[in-house]
Amino acid sequence: ELYNSLPQHNIWVEPVIYYEKGHPLDGKKPDLVITDSTKQIVSVIELKCQPWNNVTYKSDLNKLKEFEKLASKGVKLPLNWPPKHSNWEIQKQHEDWEIQYQFDKDCLMIFGVIAKSNSLALSELKPNIINFLHLKHSINEIDML
Repeated sequence: ELYNSLPQHNIWVEPVIYYEKGHPLDGKKPDLVITDSTKQIVSVIELKCQPWNNVTYKSDLNKLKEFEKLASKGVKLPLNWPPKHSNWEIQKQHEDWEIQYQFDKDCLMIFGVIAKSNSLALSELKPNIINFLHLKHSINEIDML
């Protein structure tokens, strides 16, 4: 439904993002990134769905904080479609291997969670992120029967 709601946007699922070695986000991928037709990143989304469990969430919030830091510094992110070749040096030779996307000034950081009703991830989170949305749904044990 998200796809149909945003016809002028691209929804990137666990996009390939390349960072220099040692970068705090090196090797980490957001669950979803939404970009518009002007190559602006309008949202970064982390999702958790563990209705049978107490969800851990600190690493997800830390990842969103890192993206917010990048956004506040005006850093552009190189997003890439799936690799065209398994060899990195050959991959970089493709014309569109690295398209730069700028964070929108109102980029929304979203943490969405479905969890067991007593999970701390469902409590009121205060992640110190300026433009933050916490989407949550709890599942009771009776709902799972």
